[in-house]
Amino acid sequence: MADASIVNGKPADEDRQPAGPVTFVGAGQMGAPMVQRLLGAGVEVTLHARRPEVRESFAALGARTTSSLADAVRGATVVVSCLFNEQQVEEVLLGTDGLVTLLEPGSVLVSHTTIGLKLLARLDEATTARGATLLDAPVSGAPDDILAGRLTILLGGEPAAAARATPALSTYGLVLPTGGMGTASSVKLVNNLLFTVNVQTAAAAAELGRQLGIATDALFEALLHCSSATRAIATMTDVGSLDRYTELGAKYLRKDVAAALATAAEEGADPGVLAYVAHHGPMPLTS
Repeated sequence: MADASIVNGKPADEDRQPAGPVTFVGAGQMGAPMVQRLLGAGVEVTLHARRPEVRESFAALGARTTSSLADAVRGATVVVSCLFNEQQVEEVLLGTDGLVTLLEPGSVLVSHTTIGLKLLARLDEATTARGATLLDAPVSGAPDDILAGRLTILLGGEPAAAARATPALSTYGLVLPTGGMGTASSVKLVNNLLFTVNVQTAAAAAELGRQLGIATDALFEALLHCSSATRAIATMTDVGSLDRYTELGAKYLRKDVAAALATAAEEGADPGVLAYVAHHGPMPLTS
């Protein structure tokens, strides 16, 4: 349950908090548009990036850039991490000379990566040991959603830390508090599994439509105006074809499904029909 200090989806004292400065780590497919939105909103950003071309690109947009994690984190009060998977979290955040070992006491670390609850607990423990505070902040949406400022940001953790980070996060999306540490990741893992199921059932519906002589684009256009309309159908329609959607999204869905099922197993939870459909649908969306 959200803390009482949260009003209309935002911390009650959000307006009194500055939207920066922010140190950002992980300017990849999702992180890059986040940094663009932060800079576009006038937020002071220090960006850590290993590739020179990434540093040059964002320096031209007004970011302070560096290839050194230590330099990026030095003096930082809010650090945002947007890494691709658990392996990167292990290496970049929890490694021997990783970001967490460099955090300033009193700082806030926002982690946008979808990870299992056990790894999240380790990250929280390591962050706390540094005297800093972790915010569990997985996201739902695509790069276009970020650029439009309509990304969904699930946020779990201490309300005081959430209040400090929310003004910056709000530059690229809607912040939805979910409760304490781990609640945001749990919501995201359920969402990811359910979305994969929706993709699989939409693909199955397309196959049934073909057998009945209905073109997939015509079927999906009609379904978007019917009771079976889903975000999955809308997304697949925007991409243009099922094959193209698989090409663009399969690796992300495979990662998300694997994380959801692993977490369910660790917690003794039964994903039931969700797991079955994710595995046995017509699209290759599981490992």
